[in-house]
Amino acid sequence: MQKKRVVLVLIAIFLVLAGIGGTKKVVEMRETAQKERQVAFLKAHEKEMTEYIKKEAKDVRKVTYNWNSINVGVVGNGTPWGGGKKIQIFGYANAERDFEFRLDMELDEKIFPKLSTMELGQKVYIDEGRYE
Repeated sequence: MQKKRVVLVLIAIFLVLAGIGGTKKVVEMRETAQKERQVAFLKAHEKEMTEYIKKEAKDVRKVTYNWNSINVGVVGNGTPWGGGKKIQIFGYANAERDFEFRLDMELDEKIFPKLSTMELGQKVYIDEGRYE
């Protein structure tokens, strides 16, 4: 009787751990698919994003986005849960990797960027320290 109980407890523990692992995998797959949809959305609106950057930084002639650099984070507002989510994309201007920038946008309830909230989180600048 004692052996049966131990075996049943071990089976139950295994099933719980397998369920947790499976749930984790599903969440990872969903986040990957969500990021792919966000990248597709941003690529579809690349022209508007480029126009915004050129308007904000007058010396910019060409903009190159690093589509692998996209980050999603919480907007800080002083509370533990934050004030919403934002997306960041990094890139560089004028075909010079030294002219880096970061473009930030808030996310809507469907987790897509709100173009109306676009701002340069990191202004276009020259990394002069590299040449010293």
